[in-house]
Amino acid sequence: MFDDDSPDGLLAEIEACHQWESMVIARRLVAVAHLLYHRIDEAERSDPDPGYSMISGFTRTSAEVAAAMNLPPMAARELVAQADALDNRLPAVATLLHEGRVDWPTVRLIINRTDLVDDALIAELDRHLAERIENWQCWSRRRVRNAVDAA
Repeated sequence: MFDDDSPDGLLAEIEACHQWESMVIARRLVAVAHLLYHRIDEAERSDPDPGYSMISGFTRTSAEVAAAMNLPPMAARELVAQADALDNRLPAVATLLHEGRVDWPTVRLIINRTDLVDDALIAELDRHLAERIENWQCWSRRRVRNAVDAA
């Protein structure tokens, strides 16, 4: 199964898979975000008063993602919201995930901890966190949470 079955070769394979996993997750989240924007646009074009639409673009996207990934509705809604947050609020952090330079648990924690940050401040916070995040690979969740909160 592996070209190099030595401990060093296996560790290299583990590291590569960890990086690829981040890249695949980032790719999926970009696809979810783009689907969301298509569905929002469709909902707004089909209903002259989008505030009163029977089904929103977000709800439709969540239902489609739930079906495509075999997820419960709540998990799909959370995934769609995370994809939207990365695309709109944290693009620098999203780039690091896409490049495999940070893992998904760290990015998910950043999304959750920055959810209530004002739109006027989030761009600067995104840049600041992206500059620091690459050095956080061995940090505990608590240490990452504290660093994000302090920033």
